[in-house]
Amino acid sequence: MSIYDQYTARDLLDIVIQKDTASFAFQPIISNYPEEEYPAYWEALTRIEHIDEESINIEEFVMYLEAHNEVIRFDLSRLDSLIKTIPMFSDHTTITWNASGFTVSNDSAVNHTITAITRAKIQDRIIIEITETALDRDKKILQENVMRLAQNDIQSFMDDFGQGWANIESLQGIPYRGMKISRPLFLTSLTSNVATEMVKGIINFSRDKDMIVVIEGIEDMEQLKAAIALGPTHCQGYLFSKPKNLGEIRTDELIAKCRDFFSPGHSPIHHVPGPPLATTGSKAISLSPQ
Repeated sequence: MSIYDQYTARDLLDIVIQKDTASFAFQPIISNYPEEEYPAYWEALTRIEHIDEESINIEEFVMYLEAHNEVIRFDLSRLDSLIKTIPMFSDHTTITWNASGFTVSNDSAVNHTITAITRAKIQDRIIIEITETALDRDKKILQENVMRLAQNDIQSFMDDFGQGWANIESLQGIPYRGMKISRPLFLTSLTSNVATEMVKGIINFSRDKDMIVVIEGIEDMEQLKAAIALGPTHCQGYLFSKPKNLGEIRTDELIAKCRDFFSPGHSPIHHVPGPPLATTGSKAISLSPQ
C-alpha cells in the first residue's frame, strides 16, 4: 500500500516538516555570455528522504499536495528553509527556487514570501521559478502577485515552458523576468523542424522583451550545440552538473569543466548575439572559447 493511501495529505506533510525529511540539492545554471568565474545561478531542488521506507518522487508529491490544497504550506516551509541556507553561499550567489502557481496565486502566501525575503535582505539573491498549475480564473491573481513581487525587487521565472499551463498567453500577460524551456520541448525541437522554429520564435520573442531564457535538461555536447543554436541566454543540465548537496559543491571543478568544454576547438559557439542581460549581480561561467 502506497503512503498516499496510508496518510492524508495534511498528515503526510506534517511528517515531512516535523521530521525534517526534505533537503535541497543545487544545480548550476550557466550563462552563454563571455563573463567568467561563477555560475549565473544555482537552482535549489527539493529532495525528500524515504517515508516509511518508500522513496518519494518530488513531482508526484507536489501534485498530490496541490490536489489536496496543502502545497502552499509545503512551499512556504521550503522557502523558510532556503532563506536559512542562502547565507552559506558566497555573497555574489543567486539561487532560484520553485513555487507552485497555486502558492503565487494566494495573496497571503505572497505576503509571507515578500516579508520573509525582504526581512532577510536577499531580494537580489533569490529568484522564484513559478510552475504554472493555476486555473484560468487564477491567472489575473497570478499576474498581479508576480507584479507585486517585482515591485518588491523579487524576480520571477516561468518554469517548464511547453508543459501544462506554461504557455504563450502567460508569457505575454505575466511580468516574468525570465523563462525556462522544458526538457521535453527542447528534445522535441531536436527531431522536428516545426518545433525547432517554434522554440526559436519563443526565445526571440522573450529576448526581445529583455527576458532571461534558460534551456533545461542538457546532457551531452551535441545537445548543448543544438541548444545554443536556438539562442537562449542560459543553459542547465547534467552535462554541467547533477544536483548536489551544498557540501558536495566544488565550484572550482565546475569552472574547470566548463572551460574544458568551451576551450578553442571544442566550443559549440562563439557568442550569443546581442548585449548581455543584466543578472542579479552574479558573475557567470563563460560558454565562449577561452
